Amino acid sequence: MNHKYDITLNTKIAKSKPNTVTNNDTVCPFCDDTKPQIIESGLMLEDRKKMFWAKNKFPLLEDTYQTLIVETNRCGESLATYTLEYATQLFKFIFECRDKLIQTGKYKEVIFFKNHGIHSDSSISHSHSQIIGLNKLSYDYQEIEDSIEGPTVYQNEEIRVTVSKIPRAEFYEFNVTWKKEDESYQYVEWIQTLIKYLSIFKGGKFNSYNLVFHETEAENIIKVIPRKPNSVYYIGFGIRQTPNDTEQIAKEIQEFTKK
Repeated sequence: MNHKYDITLNTKIAKSKPNTVTNNDTVCPFCDDTKPQIIESGLMLEDRKKMFWAKNKFPLLEDTYQTLIVETNRCGESLATYTLEYATQLFKFIFECRDKLIQTGKYKEVIFFKNHGIHSDSSISHSHSQIIGLNKLSYDYQEIEDSIEGPTVYQNEEIRVTVSKIPRAEFYEFNVTWKKEDESYQYVEWIQTLIKYLSIFKGGKFNSYNLVFHETEAENIIKVIPRKPNSVYYIGFGIRQTPNDTEQIAKEIQEFTKK
């Protein structure tokens, strides 16, 4: 069996990790009134008032350096509700923090992603993203590049938005790809648009999503991945279900942007 992408989960730490997604009685660890505790415990890395960067208090994965971007100081807000200006500042902050980890030279890979909703592998409902330094692991970039090909929703000289014809996992994946030198931040507006579109996508059955960041030498890529429980075909046999309506979905998103 190929173990080159395996990572070890510390189950002892996992037992003590809070969960506000499935337990409403759990106190949110990221709201404003808990920030002094984060500072006092030495977890704070950078404070930008409403948003901040901190070490993960519950680092479940071995051979990693796990950090969080807490996106806002209040529960109930998300990328679907932020103003475009606030969302743009947030992504600037995220990439600044990621660059700082890269510049340390300590990690083989520095990954950025976001979990949102019960089916996304999220345990805290308060909006946050994760930046993780991987000490030993990397991953197959070619698979990622192959998976962004598909019907075009929008394209200009700096950016293109697609629906994956052959998704990385299964079902649907939306891709926002932009040139590294582009400073217009069009990608932020498209990410917000796609997340808002999920509220009507397939009758709202995908109420969770992941954002996953990748990059090539010339381009940046963020995948917006609607989530529901994976099928037995995928988890039991590694067989991906690839939808046959991606052209229709691309047109539906185009119509959604006109509303």
